[in-house]
Amino acid sequence: MLGEIDVWNGLSHGLLLLINDILDLKNSEDKQGRVHGLEHRLETCVQVLPLSLQRHTRASLLESTAEAYRLAAWILLQESCREEFLGIALEKLERRREEEEEAILQLVEQVIGGLDYLPISWPLWPLFIASCVCVDEETQRRAFALFSLAAQKAPFENILRAQTVAQLVWQRRPRASLGVFPWQVVLQFLGWETSFA
Repeated sequence: MLGEIDVWNGLSHGLLLLINDILDLKNSEDKQGRVHGLEHRLETCVQVLPLSLQRHTRASLLESTAEAYRLAAWILLQESCREEFLGIALEKLERRREEEEEAILQLVEQVIGGLDYLPISWPLWPLFIASCVCVDEETQRRAFALFSLAAQKAPFENILRAQTVAQLVWQRRPRASLGVFPWQVVLQFLGWETSFA
């Protein structure tokens, strides 16, 4: 089932396919039409727990992780629609951004705070996306604190790398070229490969 949350990834396969479609938007011929279709799919995206986990004591943390991924996909769609990226601007997405950044940070706080050790499926990618696009210092401080706390609970190498890229985006605010996200500019500068994981 495409809507079932994968416990190893923290999101459903349906949402993963949707994120891939967002990333492929720059190659589309009818960009405006695709954006509206992607927007509708994000609005109607439903992710459900596997039956085996519905009564698990920490099932709500997996649901929070999946929702953080969905909200990060909204931000990714908005970033994909920047004039510098595609030349398309959508007011509806612009108004949602700060709310989604805040919601992602709250969900990530909930997941990190609810576990002694973070599983591989914790919402690193949503934290990374929200961190790279936030502009106010208070939100950046919160994101930095979440990266630091996560690194204490799970010494995964990609946590430090994601934090480093986000901090460089904050410091530099690189101008992305057509079809390139600001964090990709930093990743290229560092010589690091872009990875969804």
